[in-house]
Amino acid sequence: MVAAGTALACDFALGYPALALTPSDSITVLLPPASCDSSRWLVLRNDGTRDASCVLGWPEAAAKAAGDSVWGIDLEGPTSDNLCLGVEHAGGGLWVSGAAGSPAADPNWLYRFDRDGVLSRTLPQPGGGGWGWRDLCWDGQFLYGASAGDIMQIDTADGDTTGVRITSPCAVARGLAYDGSADRFYVTDFGDSIYQVDRAGAVHQSWANPRNTFGLAWDAATDGPWLWCLNDSFAGGSFLSADQFDPRAGIYTGLRFGCNAIDPANAAAGGLAFSTALVPGRGTLIALLQDWHDRLVAYDVRPDNARWLALSRTALTLPPAGTDSVRLTFDNAGLDSSLAYRAWIRVATGVAGRGDSVLAVLRSPSGVGGVAPITAPGFSLLPCRPNPARARTAITFSLPSDQDAELALYNIAGQLVRTLLAGRTAAGWHTVDWDGTDRRGRLVGSGVFLCRLRAGAGQRTIRMALVR
Repeated sequence: MVAAGTALACDFALGYPALALTPSDSITVLLPPASCDSSRWLVLRNDGTRDASCVLGWPEAAAKAAGDSVWGIDLEGPTSDNLCLGVEHAGGGLWVSGAAGSPAADPNWLYRFDRDGVLSRTLPQPGGGGWGWRDLCWDGQFLYGASAGDIMQIDTADGDTTGVRITSPCAVARGLAYDGSADRFYVTDFGDSIYQVDRAGAVHQSWANPRNTFGLAWDAATDGPWLWCLNDSFAGGSFLSADQFDPRAGIYTGLRFGCNAIDPANAAAGGLAFSTALVPGRGTLIALLQDWHDRLVAYDVRPDNARWLALSRTALTLPPAGTDSVRLTFDNAGLDSSLAYRAWIRVATGVAGRGDSVLAVLRSPSGVGGVAPITAPGFSLLPCRPNPARARTAITFSLPSDQDAELALYNIAGQLVRTLLAGRTAAGWHTVDWDGTDRRGRLVGSGVFLCRLRAGAGQRTIRMALVR
């Protein structure tokens, strides 16, 4: 019998899933170029008292909307050329054609930049080409550029033409792209159709183009392929846009995003390129914008993680004390062997703070098959994952060389809570787990903590929160 107005206390607990991953920090795979390995497994264990409905994925890759600018460099400053025209990402570098500020007059130039905007080469184009090469494309061995109505094959060793010429159906071939699977070129000019031609110059397909196209880029996406067009509205204060064109149907798909100009009143579209190597893990369009300063801007188009990393399953349910595993397939065919590709695989359980994550890394070993050694990473300390943490968090850092390092946690008052790592540490990426205990193994209460990395003369500090 309980009287009205009496408070009745009951001891009970709903229970939670408590996820644990093995390996707990990172999965690193070394593969020689153009090879595939499916032997890595991620084991999931539920240490909680409730079923864990797990969803796996890499949100960082899917979070960006199409058209986000993710990279850019200035062209006009290093080259003093205010008539940069075409662009292609090839052989680990960015190739740009330029008319040296003098339309219809020699000399014209071919420039090579690295991804940091450093001008590494300046090569003269053959004389007598008027504006010189407009848009550029790459077939895996040679560059191609269109001067007036001819598409010329270009040797990047010296910037000279090889003698191979393809007759273009356009009087001026401003837009140029190459489809390696069919060995066909796509060419257009503003106010003209889009043409597909072979190496003999024969037209195999053509489509009326209602837009003013200056640059073309081929995207061999699994849901495509697509032909991207860099278009100019020509309407007072130009609107520059990247538009997706379906070469199978011969129509624009409707996917479009603006390429913002610094000075819209004087902006003009230039060449266009597509790359999955410029920004690792992303498919990006590289647009040449003729603006207040001629420049390159890369726009995010799609995640490319599915090409180098695949999960055998993206959803599963674990009962209490249950375990299961997911196969990770790594494939580096077509990737830049000098880069390391990373993706945080997150496992969500549907309960806040009860998920986990592991870092997947794919890179090529140095000295394999003539691959140049990978440049050592710099000195860095990444944000903890998760943050805030409820029980455990992962701390990832990198060292540029083998050296003595210390990774330690302090409370907000500056008192040492626990030293997580101390001693000689190899160059590269490392991930260390903190289980929420102090140096005596006691659970630490909720609060804000400082995580500090010291190595050599360097020091990095980040904040993290623990919520019990």
